[in-house]
Amino acid sequence: MYNYTVIIPHKNCPDLLHRALDSIPEKDDIQVIIVDDNSDASKVDFENFPGLSRKNTIVVFDKSGKGAGRARNIGLSKIENNTKWVTFLDADDFYSKDAEAIFEKYKDNQNDIVYFLWDSVYSETLEPSNRKRFYLKKISQSNNDKDILKYKMYWPVGKFVSYKIVNENNIKFDEVIASNDAMFSVKVGHVSKNIEVSDQTLYIVTESYNSLVKQVSFEITNCRFKVAKNINNYLITIGKFKYHINLFGIAYIFRKMGFVIMMKYMIKSFFYTPIECSFKDLTECIKAMKEKL
Repeated sequence: MYNYTVIIPHKNCPDLLHRALDSIPEKDDIQVIIVDDNSDASKVDFENFPGLSRKNTIVVFDKSGKGAGRARNIGLSKIENNTKWVTFLDADDFYSKDAEAIFEKYKDNQNDIVYFLWDSVYSETLEPSNRKRFYLKKISQSNNDKDILKYKMYWPVGKFVSYKIVNENNIKFDEVIASNDAMFSVKVGHVSKNIEVSDQTLYIVTESYNSLVKQVSFEITNCRFKVAKNINNYLITIGKFKYHINLFGIAYIFRKMGFVIMMKYMIKSFFYTPIECSFKDLTECIKAMKEKL
């Protein structure tokens, strides 16, 4: 029996995958499942792929090229019903130096989810970055409202999740080009009765210097809008709409594709937001817009 299964989606970054694997304790109760998302043969040596000779490690080569959501779902499908915790690690991130002690400490924990703190660094130099601030802000807000963790923490990484609740509720990742993990995280949060926030740092999230200026495409932004709309519809059905996503904020991103497109999505936001929340959300969006000017 494994106490943990670590699922890693990977694409075209074998050196970083090596680093991620090196941060995972090699113990008999920890299984690793790596799913390669149709990497380019010019960038990856498949015969010497990271993890092929690693203990308790499964490597899957998926040639569909359908993204991290599908890769994570394949990883879930490879878990046998003998794992207590499932946890996710992105190939360009890694665990902290305290990982072995943390894995040992929480193996018998009886909660449905355990959330850990993040740190963040630049991938190239390991110098501190500020990417962790979004995550730590949610952790801080949850001191007065634990449901923020359940319904507003859209990242699957940096936490231990009971495999039993994922399996019994048949929760999967969206197989889309962006925000594949958001609905998964919300649904897992909803079915979890007992959660805990650790004061220990497990997860090191990275960013690249080259990613400071991100390109925004219509396809990706449209996908994020659809996922947010679906999450809001789900929150309505379970009576938790107070934790909804402000669609006007996503609609504002479309300004980079033109004023007409942005206004089209602003109008759509009204249709997908209950009237009692629409003007409050729009006001918050306008306030944020002014602060950026």
